[in-house]
Amino acid sequence: TDGRQRVWQLCGENLRDDCIQETTQAGGGSVMVWADIHYGGKTPLVDGNVKATVYRDILENHCLPLYGNNFCLQDDNARAHRAAAAREFLDSDGVQQMSWPTWSPDMNPIEWKHQYRCSVNAIF
Repeated sequence: TDGRQRVWQLCGENLRDDCIQETTQAGGGSVMVWADIHYGGKTPLVDGNVKATVYRDILENHCLPLYGNNFCLQDDNARAHRAAAAREFLDSDGVQQMSWPTWSPDMNPIEWKHQYRCSVNAIF
């Protein structure tokens, strides 16, 4: 973290200790999975740490045989996606890539589906 903090307060309100809450980006934890969704369906989730070599192997063994070079790859700029091994593989195979920022506040299609499912199942 760069040390910056966000503060919300009412006009004229002073900072009070009882109104301060510590936060951690992304809730303080994460779950590492990889999945592929496409027009015709989806792939199984790949669970565990996805390092650059694992990511390259997934692309080489799952995506390219399924799509050839006729697809646009959207990833979230995680380290494994930006590592030299992955970049070189994608560039050498001419895979079209969509830029997507790490920790983007915008949801990708998989996150939208999860959010939709959670909201449909919620009791109001």
